[in-house]
Amino acid sequence: MLADRLSKAWGARRGSTPIEPVMRFSDEGLVLGAGTVLARSNGSGRAIAVDPSGPRLHALLTAAHLRRPTAGALAHLRKAAERWSQGHDGLATMHLALSQVGRLERPEADAQRLFLAGELLDAGFEADTIVDAIEAGGPALERLQKYDPDQPRVPAGSGRTSGEWTSTGGGSSDLPQSTPEPSQPEVNPSTITDTAYHDACGEAHRDCLKAAVQANSQHANDNFDALEADVTECGKADLACNLLSIAIEDVPLLDYGGVIFPHKGVVLIQKGRQDRYIPPLPGGRRPYFSRTP
Repeated sequence: MLADRLSKAWGARRGSTPIEPVMRFSDEGLVLGAGTVLARSNGSGRAIAVDPSGPRLHALLTAAHLRRPTAGALAHLRKAAERWSQGHDGLATMHLALSQVGRLERPEADAQRLFLAGELLDAGFEADTIVDAIEAGGPALERLQKYDPDQPRVPAGSGRTSGEWTSTGGGSSDLPQSTPEPSQPEVNPSTITDTAYHDACGEAHRDCLKAAVQANSQHANDNFDALEADVTECGKADLACNLLSIAIEDVPLLDYGGVIFPHKGVVLIQKGRQDRYIPPLPGGRRPYFSRTP
Protein backbone atom coordinates (compact mmCIF):
# COMPACT_ATOMS: atom_id res chain seq x y z
CA MET A 1 0.00 0.00 0.00
CA LEU A 2 1.17 3.51 -0.77
CA ALA A 3 0.89 4.55 2.87
CA ASP A 4 3.35 1.85 3.93
CA ARG A 5 5.81 2.87 1.22
CA LEU A 6 5.58 6.52 2.25
CA SER A 7 6.11 5.64 5.91
CA LYS A 8 9.23 3.64 5.09
CA ALA A 9 10.48 6.36 2.74
CA TRP A 10 10.08 9.01 5.45
CA GLY A 11 11.91 6.82 7.98
CA ALA A 12 14.80 6.39 5.56
CA ARG A 13 14.92 10.10 4.70
CA ARG A 14 14.72 11.18 8.33
CA GLY A 15 17.54 8.84 9.26
CA SER A 16 19.86 10.11 6.55
CA THR A 17 18.97 13.79 6.14
CA PRO A 18 18.86 16.47 8.85
CA ILE A 19 15.83 18.73 8.89
CA GLU A 20 16.57 22.27 7.74
CA PRO A 21 13.85 24.62 9.03
CA VAL A 22 15.01 27.50 6.81
CA MET A 23 14.68 27.46 3.02
CA ARG A 24 17.96 27.59 1.12
CA PHE A 25 19.48 27.24 -2.34
CA SER A 26 21.68 24.27 -3.20
CA ASP A 27 23.08 22.56 -6.28
CA GLU A 28 19.78 20.64 -6.49
CA GLY A 29 17.63 23.74 -6.34
CA LEU A 30 15.47 25.45 -3.71
CA VAL A 31 15.36 23.12 -0.68
CA LEU A 32 13.33 23.02 2.54
CA GLY A 33 12.78 20.52 5.34
CA ALA A 34 14.27 17.03 5.00
CA GLY A 35 15.83 17.64 1.61
CA THR A 36 12.58 18.32 -0.25
CA VAL A 37 13.31 20.21 -3.47
CA LEU A 38 10.72 22.94 -4.13
CA ALA A 39 12.21 24.13 -7.44
CA ARG A 40 14.94 22.21 -9.23
CA SER A 41 18.12 23.55 -10.74
CA ASN A 42 18.44 23.04 -14.47
CA GLY A 43 21.90 21.60 -13.93
CA SER A 44 23.85 24.62 -15.15
CA GLY A 45 25.37 26.24 -12.08
CA ARG A 46 23.04 28.54 -10.19
CA ALA A 47 20.26 28.64 -12.75
CA ILE A 48 17.06 27.99 -10.78
CA ALA A 49 13.71 29.16 -12.11
CA VAL A 50 10.78 29.56 -9.73
CA ASP A 51 7.44 29.57 -11.51
CA PRO A 52 4.93 31.38 -9.25
CA SER A 53 2.05 29.67 -11.07
CA GLY A 54 3.58 26.19 -10.85
CA PRO A 55 1.12 23.73 -9.26
CA ARG A 56 3.89 21.61 -7.69
CA LEU A 57 5.43 24.55 -5.82
CA HIS A 58 1.96 25.68 -4.74
CA ALA A 59 1.11 22.23 -3.35
CA LEU A 60 4.43 21.82 -1.54
CA LEU A 61 4.22 25.22 0.16
CA THR A 62 0.61 24.53 1.17
CA ALA A 63 1.74 21.26 2.73
CA ALA A 64 4.65 22.90 4.55
CA HIS A 65 2.61 25.74 6.08
CA LEU A 66 -0.97 24.40 6.09
CA ARG A 67 -2.07 27.40 4.06
CA ARG A 68 -1.89 28.46 0.42
CA PRO A 69 1.05 30.73 -0.46
CA THR A 70 0.11 34.30 -1.29
CA ALA A 71 0.97 35.98 -4.57
CA GLY A 72 3.43 38.18 -2.68
CA ALA A 73 5.19 35.16 -1.19
CA LEU A 74 5.57 33.53 -4.59
CA ALA A 75 6.86 36.78 -6.09
CA HIS A 76 9.56 36.97 -3.43
CA LEU A 77 10.59 33.37 -4.16
CA ARG A 78 10.87 34.21 -7.86
CA LYS A 79 13.02 37.26 -7.05
CA ALA A 80 15.14 35.16 -4.68
CA ALA A 81 15.87 32.69 -7.47
CA GLU A 82 16.77 35.54 -9.82
CA ARG A 83 19.17 37.09 -7.30
CA TRP A 84 20.70 33.68 -6.60
CA SER A 85 21.26 33.11 -10.30
CA GLN A 86 22.97 36.52 -10.48
CA GLY A 87 25.30 35.67 -7.60
CA HIS A 88 23.70 38.00 -5.03
CA ASP A 89 23.47 35.52 -2.15
CA GLY A 90 22.52 38.08 0.48
CA LEU A 91 19.66 39.50 -1.57
CA ALA A 92 18.45 35.99 -2.38
CA THR A 93 18.34 35.23 1.35
CA MET A 94 16.51 38.49 1.95
CA HIS A 95 13.73 37.61 -0.49
CA LEU A 96 13.41 34.12 0.99
CA ALA A 97 12.87 35.66 4.41
CA LEU A 98 10.47 38.34 3.14
CA SER A 99 8.36 35.66 1.46
CA GLN A 100 7.29 34.50 4.95
CA VAL A 101 7.18 30.92 3.66
CA GLY A 102 10.92 30.30 3.96
CA ARG A 103 10.91 29.00 7.53
CA LEU A 104 9.13 26.00 9.06
CA GLU A 105 7.29 26.89 12.23
CA ARG A 106 7.28 23.32 13.59
CA PRO A 107 10.21 21.73 11.75
CA GLU A 108 9.61 18.03 12.47
CA ALA A 109 5.89 17.93 11.66
CA ASP A 110 6.12 20.44 8.81
CA ALA A 111 9.08 18.68 7.17
CA GLN A 112 7.30 15.33 7.31
CA ARG A 113 4.14 16.78 5.77
CA LEU A 114 6.22 18.50 3.08
CA PHE A 115 8.06 15.26 2.29
CA LEU A 116 4.76 13.38 2.11
CA ALA A 117 3.33 15.89 -0.35
CA GLY A 118 6.41 15.63 -2.54
CA GLU A 119 6.22 11.84 -2.59
CA LEU A 120 2.51 11.94 -3.47
CA LEU A 121 3.23 14.31 -6.35
CA ASP A 122 5.97 12.00 -7.58
CA ALA A 123 3.56 9.08 -7.29
CA GLY A 124 1.17 10.77 -9.73
CA PHE A 125 -1.27 12.67 -7.55
CA GLU A 126 -2.58 15.97 -8.86
CA ALA A 127 -1.41 19.07 -7.01
CA ASP A 128 -4.98 20.34 -6.57
CA THR A 129 -5.99 17.04 -4.96
CA ILE A 130 -3.23 17.39 -2.38
CA VAL A 131 -4.06 21.04 -1.64
CA ASP A 132 -7.75 20.18 -1.19
CA ALA A 133 -6.89 17.32 1.17
CA ILE A 134 -4.62 19.53 3.25
CA GLU A 135 -7.23 22.28 3.52
CA ALA A 136 -9.84 19.71 4.53
CA GLY A 137 -7.71 18.73 7.52
CA GLY A 138 -5.65 15.84 8.80
CA PRO A 139 -8.10 12.95 8.21
CA ALA A 140 -8.51 13.78 4.53
CA LEU A 141 -4.74 13.85 4.04
CA GLU A 142 -4.40 10.53 5.85
CA ARG A 143 -7.04 8.98 3.57
CA LEU A 144 -5.19 10.35 0.57
CA GLN A 145 -2.13 8.28 1.47
CA LYS A 146 -4.12 5.06 1.21
CA TYR A 147 -4.87 5.46 -2.49
CA ASP A 148 -2.51 4.53 -5.27
CA PRO A 149 -2.69 6.44 -8.57
CA ASP A 150 -2.16 3.10 -10.36
CA GLN A 151 -5.52 1.85 -9.11
CA PRO A 152 -8.30 1.76 -11.71
CA ARG A 153 -10.60 4.76 -11.73
CA VAL A 154 -14.26 5.33 -12.35
CA PRO A 155 -14.80 5.69 -16.12
CA ALA A 156 -15.45 9.11 -17.59
CA GLY A 157 -19.12 9.94 -17.96
CA SER A 158 -20.06 8.40 -14.61
CA GLY A 159 -21.15 11.67 -13.08
CA ARG A 160 -19.38 13.51 -10.27
CA THR A 161 -17.37 10.41 -9.33
CA SER A 162 -15.62 10.22 -12.72
CA GLY A 163 -11.87 9.95 -12.35
CA GLU A 164 -11.95 9.08 -8.64
CA TRP A 165 -10.19 5.97 -7.37
CA THR A 166 -12.10 2.73 -7.08
CA SER A 167 -11.19 -0.76 -5.91
CA THR A 168 -12.96 -2.53 -8.77
CA GLY A 169 -12.27 -0.46 -11.88
CA GLY A 170 -15.82 0.85 -12.05
CA GLY A 171 -18.87 1.53 -9.96
CA SER A 172 -18.73 3.51 -6.74
CA SER A 173 -15.58 5.17 -5.48
CA ASP A 174 -13.85 4.12 -2.29
CA LEU A 175 -13.11 7.75 -1.45
CA PRO A 176 -15.50 9.05 1.22
CA GLN A 177 -18.10 11.35 -0.24
CA SER A 178 -18.55 14.75 1.31
CA THR A 179 -21.54 15.17 3.61
CA PRO A 180 -23.17 18.41 4.70
CA GLU A 181 -21.93 19.69 8.02
CA PRO A 182 -23.34 22.33 10.34
CA SER A 183 -22.35 25.84 9.41
CA GLN A 184 -19.16 26.85 11.24
CA PRO A 185 -16.15 29.11 10.75
CA GLU A 186 -13.72 27.89 8.10
CA VAL A 187 -10.88 26.73 10.32
CA ASN A 188 -8.41 24.05 9.34
CA PRO A 189 -8.26 21.76 12.40
CA SER A 190 -4.65 20.93 11.60
CA THR A 191 -3.63 24.55 12.20
CA ILE A 192 -5.26 25.11 15.58
CA THR A 193 -2.24 24.11 17.67
CA ASP A 194 0.18 25.85 15.32
CA THR A 195 -1.32 29.26 15.97
CA ALA A 196 0.09 29.19 19.51
CA TYR A 197 3.63 29.20 18.15
CA HIS A 198 5.30 32.54 17.51
CA ASP A 199 8.65 32.90 15.76
CA ALA A 200 9.97 36.07 17.39
CA CYS A 201 13.43 35.80 15.80
CA GLY A 202 11.90 35.34 12.37
CA GLU A 203 9.58 38.32 12.81
CA ALA A 204 12.46 40.53 13.92
CA HIS A 205 14.54 39.31 10.97
CA ARG A 206 11.79 40.21 8.49
CA ASP A 207 11.40 43.69 9.99
CA CYS A 208 15.18 44.13 9.85
CA LEU A 209 15.22 43.21 6.16
CA LYS A 210 12.34 45.56 5.40
CA ALA A 211 14.20 48.37 7.17
CA ALA A 212 17.31 47.56 5.14
CA VAL A 213 15.37 47.76 1.88
CA GLN A 214 13.79 51.06 2.91
CA ALA A 215 17.11 52.56 4.02
CA ASN A 216 18.75 51.64 0.72
CA SER A 217 15.85 52.48 -1.57
CA GLN A 218 17.68 55.51 -2.94
CA HIS A 219 20.41 53.34 -4.46
CA ALA A 220 20.29 52.43 -8.13
CA ASN A 221 18.87 49.01 -8.92
CA ASP A 222 22.27 47.73 -10.04
CA ASN A 223 24.12 48.88 -6.89
CA PHE A 224 23.47 46.27 -4.24
CA ASP A 225 26.61 46.57 -2.09
CA ALA A 226 25.13 48.63 0.74
CA LEU A 227 21.91 46.64 0.77
CA GLU A 228 23.74 43.32 0.84
CA ALA A 229 25.88 44.53 3.75
CA ASP A 230 22.76 45.44 5.75
CA VAL A 231 21.08 42.15 4.82
CA THR A 232 24.15 40.27 6.06
CA GLU A 233 23.99 42.06 9.43
CA CYS A 234 20.30 41.17 9.75
CA GLY A 235 21.18 37.55 9.03
CA LYS A 236 23.87 37.52 11.71
CA ALA A 237 21.40 38.87 14.27
CA ASP A 238 18.82 36.24 13.26
CA LEU A 239 21.40 33.46 13.69
CA ALA A 240 22.44 34.82 17.09
CA CYS A 241 18.80 35.06 18.12
CA ASN A 242 18.03 31.44 17.25
CA LEU A 243 21.23 30.14 18.87
CA LEU A 244 20.54 32.10 22.06
CA SER A 245 16.96 30.85 22.16
CA ILE A 246 18.15 27.24 21.94
CA ALA A 247 20.92 27.80 24.49
CA ILE A 248 18.63 29.38 27.10
CA GLU A 249 16.22 26.47 26.87
CA ASP A 250 18.92 23.79 26.98
CA VAL A 251 21.65 25.18 29.25
CA PRO A 252 20.73 25.06 32.97
CA LEU A 253 22.73 28.13 34.02
CA LEU A 254 21.21 30.38 31.35
CA ASP A 255 17.74 31.73 31.98
CA TYR A 256 17.42 35.11 30.27
CA GLY A 257 18.84 37.11 27.38
CA GLY A 258 18.07 39.35 24.44
CA VAL A 259 19.24 40.19 20.94
CA ILE A 260 19.25 43.69 19.47
CA PHE A 261 18.78 43.67 15.70
CA PRO A 262 20.38 46.31 13.43
CA HIS A 263 17.03 48.05 12.92
CA LYS A 264 16.82 48.46 16.74
CA GLY A 265 14.13 45.84 17.26
CA VAL A 266 14.71 43.56 20.26
CA VAL A 267 13.93 39.89 20.91
CA LEU A 268 13.63 38.93 24.58
CA ILE A 269 14.28 35.30 25.50
CA GLN A 270 13.50 33.77 28.89
CA LYS A 271 13.61 30.13 29.90
CA GLY A 272 10.15 28.54 30.01
CA ARG A 273 8.49 31.48 28.24
CA GLN A 274 7.68 32.28 24.65
CA ASP A 275 10.27 34.49 22.94
CA ARG A 276 9.01 38.06 22.57
CA TYR A 277 9.77 40.55 19.80
CA ILE A 278 9.62 44.30 20.58
CA PRO A 279 9.72 46.50 17.45
CA PRO A 280 11.78 49.70 17.44
CA LEU A 281 10.22 52.84 18.86
CA PRO A 282 9.26 55.80 16.62
CA GLY A 283 12.36 57.44 15.20
CA GLY A 284 14.22 54.14 15.10
CA ARG A 285 15.03 54.14 18.83
CA ARG A 286 15.72 50.90 20.66
CA PRO A 287 12.96 50.03 23.13
CA TYR A 288 13.73 49.80 26.83
CA PHE A 289 13.51 46.27 28.14
CA SER A 290 14.08 44.45 31.40
CA ARG A 291 13.61 41.00 32.86
CA THR A 292 9.98 39.85 32.94
CA PRO A 293 8.92 39.33 36.55
